[in-house]
Amino acid sequence: MISTMLSGRRKLFLTKTHTALQNLQRRINNPGADASFVSINSFTKRVNLPDYDVIFVDECSTIDNRAMKVFLEKMRPDTFLVLAGDTYQIESIDFGNWFTYAKDIIKTKGSNVELVSTWRTKDPGLIELWNETRNKGALITEKLVIDGPFSENIGEGVLNSEIMDEVILCLNYDGKFGLNNMNSYFQNANTEKAVVWRDWKYKVGDHILFNDTDRFSLLYNNLKGRIVQIELFDRRIRFTVDVEIPLTEQDCQNDGIEFIDIIDDVTRIRFDVLDFEEEMTDEDRKKTVVPFQLAYAVSIHKAQGLEYRSVKVVIPSSNAEKITHGIFYTAITRAKEKLKIYWSSETMQEVVAGFSVDTSRQKSLAIIKEKLKQ
Repeated sequence: MISTMLSGRRKLFLTKTHTALQNLQRRINNPGADASFVSINSFTKRVNLPDYDVIFVDECSTIDNRAMKVFLEKMRPDTFLVLAGDTYQIESIDFGNWFTYAKDIIKTKGSNVELVSTWRTKDPGLIELWNETRNKGALITEKLVIDGPFSENIGEGVLNSEIMDEVILCLNYDGKFGLNNMNSYFQNANTEKAVVWRDWKYKVGDHILFNDTDRFSLLYNNLKGRIVQIELFDRRIRFTVDVEIPLTEQDCQNDGIEFIDIIDDVTRIRFDVLDFEEEMTDEDRKKTVVPFQLAYAVSIHKAQGLEYRSVKVVIPSSNAEKITHGIFYTAITRAKEKLKIYWSSETMQEVVAGFSVDTSRQKSLAIIKEKLKQ
């Protein structure tokens, strides 16, 4: 709406993740011929920047303090700035608490507007749960009752997968219900033949997430994919992968990727990973890194900005005291259609009881306000 009202201005749309960038591009009608859609990390690395009349920054809670400082130093002081985000989610892993305090510091009339609608789901039950959790309402435990629509005791249900676009969210990497064990279980349950490469094994059908590497610009961090073919050669392995972004043959050629086909809403691509050799060029050394990780299960922190048709959150009793309000809210808001939390009734009560107001935030806010007066 704000973008439409400001027609005729040169606009820049910034987000932290490419998932959010794609969502913006789909949802912004008529952004203008001169509009740009860029990740904030790419923006802050630029030396020369075009002049923009309006800059929209989405996913502000995931942007760290240092990146935001660089961004503010690069923009013109008279640029109209629109900041959007969810202060209830986890703060940036790279220390990003600036957005948490922004609404309490910027008090200009009309500068703070709370949006109550969501684009991720139309499911009324999910929306009610998200709202109750965000507001730390009195009905949270009623909505999360065991064997209700959203909660179940930890058991076989965790391991039964019925939807392709599904993820298990864990807090820890280790332990019985940790990320590593979950990924191992689901890969072992995959009946395709394992292909061993170095210390890892891969199977057709494996769910993957791409990592941040120097090799590919198109295959960005947290891009979802699925392995559809694996070929093992002398000193190299070849992966054919379906990725959830539209790519053209020219795009792929420019990025050193083999374009195969467009199938439904995914692009099928192919690339090789080389075995390491001491005499390699720097360019070939980049090709020795497998650019993705297994992602049947993902950490809650890494899941920021991602969305899935079905989300299963596993919270054993040993993790109860580590599940903050922000971590829990981030986890349950990754679901588009189905959400199930696996825990005991006692763990649920302990986690919800921990949603009390964090007094450290008020202390930090007082320090920031005092600093701004100086």
